[in-house]
Amino acid sequence: MKPGYIIFFGLVALYVGVEAVAMSRARHRMKADYIYPRIVTARTAATRCGEVSEADLARFDVVMDRERRRLRRELTADGSEADFAVDVEEQIRVLASAAEADLVATVEGEGCGAEAVTRSLRHFEIYKTK
Repeated sequence: MKPGYIIFFGLVALYVGVEAVAMSRARHRMKADYIYPRIVTARTAATRCGEVSEADLARFDVVMDRERRRLRRELTADGSEADFAVDVEEQIRVLASAAEADLVATVEGEGCGAEAVTRSLRHFEIYKTK
């Protein structure tokens, strides 16, 4: 086999390996338990630090409700008992409360100009249009 082919196939194998690692690291970012807390912080940032209209909040709330339902489906995929459903709602409340508390603490400690707040405001702008 020619050395050029060996280098070519080596580069192809390296590329496939890098892509596989990147996909495995990004997969969790597509899950609802990753996305929903970011949506909660985005809404909190917008109501505390942003100048948002009622129409923007209404559009955003549609997205937020959709992601909450998606999170509920993902959490209840393994069971359907009534007690389990109550536990899922509690998990969602805890997740949302923790995310909101983190952002509120950031706003109170660092102000609305903090990086986490501006990032959340960008997320608000993105999610309100989906």
